[in-house]
Amino acid sequence: MHSQRAQGFLFGGLRVMLFADDVVLLALSICDLQHVLHAAGGEVCVSGHDSGPVFEEQPSSLVFPEGLTEEKVTLACKARASPAATYRWKVNGTNVPLENETRYSLVAGNLLISSPQYSRDSGSYQCLAINRCGTIISRAANLRFGCECFLKHPGNFGECHIYTVLYTIYYCFVVIR
Repeated sequence: MHSQRAQGFLFGGLRVMLFADDVVLLALSICDLQHVLHAAGGEVCVSGHDSGPVFEEQPSSLVFPEGLTEEKVTLACKARASPAATYRWKVNGTNVPLENETRYSLVAGNLLISSPQYSRDSGSYQCLAINRCGTIISRAANLRFGCECFLKHPGNFGECHIYTVLYTIYYCFVVIR
């Protein structure tokens, strides 16, 4: 197996790839080159053809109102890349279990959390966008749970209470100590 670090250039219509272990590979086209490298067990980012991921949208911190049921939280992530990026998410530095946990789903890079719960879902989330040219990690987005009044009236409040009226309207009041 050859090193995946390579320098390439055109020579007489042929693509010449020089690998770090001094192996030379000739290919007639980028497709031929990629096919040969894939067959050898490696993928290489082709200069001038491929590009590493660049964020177009990163997740933002948010406060999810406590007491809501059967709702979803969406943390946004979108990257431009060639070939297209794949996505992973981390919460507090640990991979989000997308395959094993049905509450989590990935939709075009965005992380959807169904029926979010404070004890299971609060934390710092980061999106990873990955392709053969590289991996980028988003800024941290904190998912917190609480009453909306903390957003409207920041300060040192003693308690925050939430009440449901007509199943969809939420009222919040603050007790100041």
